[in-house]
Amino acid sequence: MEMEIVTPQGSLLRGRVDMVEFPSEAGDLGIYPGHVPLLVDLAAGSLRVHRGGQEELFAVAGGYVQVYGGMLRVVATFAITDEEAAAVDEACQRAKTALEMAQTEPPAKIAGELETLKAELLFLSEHKARRRK
Repeated sequence: MEMEIVTPQGSLLRGRVDMVEFPSEAGDLGIYPGHVPLLVDLAAGSLRVHRGGQEELFAVAGGYVQVYGGMLRVVATFAITDEEAAAVDEACQRAKTALEMAQTEPPAKIAGELETLKAELLFLSEHKARRRK
């Protein structure tokens, strides 16, 4: 079946898939080709796309999932790839470390760490925007 994931920032994924698993307000669902038409609210959690023996993982929140005519469409308020989520987690951990340093380190050292984190987050944001064009 065909599938696409769309967010306010643009299309995140489009193509043929073997199966999709996602969290819904009605519980976790798995959709295979030939599924009956469906419209369900998307819940926050992990969306798994299976194709060609591979699994792609996305973090999603808000929106809905529509299955109709051999097409599965995810319209999400928020969605990022597994790699993007890992990069955000790492940046958050570094931010926590910088805050802990603020208790004992000189302000100049902390300012440098915060500038580095800011640059990383800006890079991630720009990289994400470019991938979706």
